[in-house]
Amino acid sequence: MRYQETAYAHSADNTTLFVNFLMPSTLTWQEKGLVLRVSSEYPLDGKATLEVVSAPSTSLEIAIRVPEWVTGEASAAVSGAKVTSSGGAYIRIKRTWAAGDKIALSVPMRVWVDPTVDRPELQALRYGPVVYATVGKTTKFPQISLSAMYDLSGGLNHAATWNGTSLILAGREFDPLYAGHDIYYSTYFERVEKSIAFGGQDSGVLNMQGANGSAFLDELWTAAPFASRADFLERVRDLSKQYQDSGAMTSKDRQKVLLAASRARMEK
Repeated sequence: MRYQETAYAHSADNTTLFVNFLMPSTLTWQEKGLVLRVSSEYPLDGKATLEVVSAPSTSLEIAIRVPEWVTGEASAAVSGAKVTSSGGAYIRIKRTWAAGDKIALSVPMRVWVDPTVDRPELQALRYGPVVYATVGKTTKFPQISLSAMYDLSGGLNHAATWNGTSLILAGREFDPLYAGHDIYYSTYFERVEKSIAFGGQDSGVLNMQGANGSAFLDELWTAAPFASRADFLERVRDLSKQYQDSGAMTSKDRQKVLLAASRARMEK
């Protein structure tokens, strides 16, 4: 795909401009008399400014795409008014524009994992839209445990630290795949979650499979993001009860899981 060719689009009736990618660029739409400048450091951060350099004489809707990987809400502010949208949709602002108008866009960035389709235990680490590869020479997929580091969003922002453009997580260095450094790296790693753990608390209970073949932690985190700690604990209670009722988890093990969840440090 040639991203620059799909960065902008418009509706058939010319009443809506779609901004699909936040690359630094300037759009000149001669038929409408619009010149729009986009300034950003995306995808290094989630901030962008869209400035109307030359305005059309009639009202125009500007629709800004919010990527599907976004959890929570992206927001756009213009002239004191704020509009929000969730991932996989567009922030839409319709008005009569004037030269100098600016839209301040904020997209919540997160560190997250993206499983492969055919082998979900093989995953890639991403920050926003960018894949980060684990650095190191190996002939096998590196094995990494991450569930104990998740925050309420189902992301890893609180567990990750930065060293320049490199991301440090689970004691490993990850570099952005686009960097092209002359180093050994692995795009994918193997998730190994032997026991049920969250928020730095290990229950000591095997991360067993349920009736549908999915592991406990996989089923738990499909419900993320959690709006609050209470919602997270409720999900753990309900899911562990299902596992107990099906015979996959003993009553004693369920109590260990609930205790670990209650002690877990869960950041929002």
